[in-house]
Amino acid sequence: MIELNKGIRIVGTELWLDSTKARPLGFISHAHGDHTGKHQQVIATPATWSLCRHRLGTKPQITPLEFRVPYSVDGLTIELLPSGHILGAAQILIQNGQRIVYTGDFKLKQNRTADLAEVPNCDTLIMECTFGKPQYVFPSTDEVERRLIEFIESAFEDQMVPILLAYAMGKSQEVLKFLGDRGYTVCLSKQTMDVVKLYESCGVTFKNYERFENGNLQGKVVLMPPYLARTRMVEKISNRRTAALTGWAMDEEAKNRFGADEAIPMSDHADFEELNEYVDRARPSKIYTVHGGPEFARHLRARGFRAEHLAPGTQLAFW
Repeated sequence: MIELNKGIRIVGTELWLDSTKARPLGFISHAHGDHTGKHQQVIATPATWSLCRHRLGTKPQITPLEFRVPYSVDGLTIELLPSGHILGAAQILIQNGQRIVYTGDFKLKQNRTADLAEVPNCDTLIMECTFGKPQYVFPSTDEVERRLIEFIESAFEDQMVPILLAYAMGKSQEVLKFLGDRGYTVCLSKQTMDVVKLYESCGVTFKNYERFENGNLQGKVVLMPPYLARTRMVEKISNRRTAALTGWAMDEEAKNRFGADEAIPMSDHADFEELNEYVDRARPSKIYTVHGGPEFARHLRARGFRAEHLAPGTQLAFW
């Protein structure tokens, strides 16, 4: 039995999964703010806690778990597995007579700065389905990176400054790893730079980057979070051209939504095909979908699976 209330609880235990509300015991799958809470005791990978620490500003009791190391907690046996989302991001395998997997945010395609996701067999699967509609089938990584280079080189040819809008944690580090290794000089906003330094403290290496200064940007790429797109620091760059790097680029209104000249479908989430692939490989008897709409659960039922969407406000569901 599970309870959904600003997170997911394994009923009969104190264990909460990705609760945004403070709990006695919380598993944090990764360090994005919509998955973290100021818990008394935290279970997370060392990299996830390193990324969380500067945001939460708390000193809980930490249980840092490496991948694939079984651990007993509150009558359960748990094990963390890579989810492929961002650095340190983990799924949790829970065993209490059956195998229960909560994916958190995940991606099956290989990222440059995150471990490749694993797909364990399970009885019950609680899975993220942010892009759980058929229109969200992303291009290959090679195609996305080709479009990114094309955007940058076109801006350079027109004497423009290419500004890439990407979330400061996870997406930006993927972009920097790719561009820096190819020899581009990348200028980072303070928000992005801070996270890059945290990644480096966890052993990830980057090349050819510097702090953003609103001066000589010719021949350089600027990388910053999307919320800075309409700020004065960007408006002062008169010869700019902006691109939003997001899975939502598959939507026609994406450019307007992000205030960008271009939108490139780069995502650290699973697309529709990867969601289906995960289910096919995991072979669960029961599936609960979260972090998206009900469409993917309906799709799975049409395929013959026992699937239910856990919408906000759902209090109890039974296995």
